[in-house]
Amino acid sequence: MDFWPDWNTRGWIPVARDDFGNLYIQLVGYESPEVEPVCYVETIGDYIAYVAASNMMQFALMYLEDGFQMHEQNIEREGLVQYYPKRMFRKCSPPMAVAWKFNKRYMLYRDPDLKKVKGLPLPWSKKA
Repeated sequence: MDFWPDWNTRGWIPVARDDFGNLYIQLVGYESPEVEPVCYVETIGDYIAYVAASNMMQFALMYLEDGFQMHEQNIEREGLVQYYPKRMFRKCSPPMAVAWKFNKRYMLYRDPDLKKVKGLPLPWSKKA
């Protein structure tokens, strides 16, 4: 928090980092008590780029699955392959490392409470 002193007043608690130094934050005090979004923050611009999950438990699960490259297996097991363009779903490329967050059908299937998030950009929105 020493690097971002105003994040405390915003209700932003850093919970994870990506490979490029950007952060995921738990958004505390969100307007809806039903969700406590975890958001991806572009640290250079210091803004919320998109909501990564509706709550910390969902985020932790998805983040760990990403780290162990399990999203491709989940997609195959759940019969969701038809929702992915072939270029995003190849055995020879890194498995879904980036694409999973940006597929609306997959994300709403895995985290249905994302529908309750209002006023913040979602990964598949034009703002993200």
